[in-house]
Amino acid sequence: MTARGFETVENDLEAIGWGLRQVSRRSGFSRARITRLKSTTLDHDGSPAERAFRRWIADLARLHRRFYSPLSPAVPAPGNRPCLNGAGVNRALIIIGWSERFLAESLAMHRTELRRVLENGGELSPRPSRWLDVLCDGHIDLPRPDVTD
Repeated sequence: MTARGFETVENDLEAIGWGLRQVSRRSGFSRARITRLKSTTLDHDGSPAERAFRRWIADLARLHRRFYSPLSPAVPAPGNRPCLNGAGVNRALIIIGWSERFLAESLAMHRTELRRVLENGGELSPRPSRWLDVLCDGHIDLPRPDVTD
């Protein structure tokens, strides 16, 4: 991993798991503007809105790099939070901005297998549930910055 100031926006978006369309929807920036910013680094000059955008993406990427999978050592013990059921997983996907397919890949499950577990009233196991909780909390704590110029 490179030093924090030298990661490009494109690398950070890959760490978060967002494509161009998703980051455009969540940031309020146009796809063309994001495409132009993809090769820039955190220390690159730009408008205040662009600097705030890059800081926000860098902070989210740092969160996702720290909690890269349910098996990450940084994921805290499950504690007393209940395991996520279908509604909880869908809420997490909306907050994080992931698709069901991306989550299934991250959990090393087939998408159909994940869907069957959740549709039949099942729950994720404690560690993946806690991992999604931590990522959700991080996304809630790092709201989109004001991007008006």
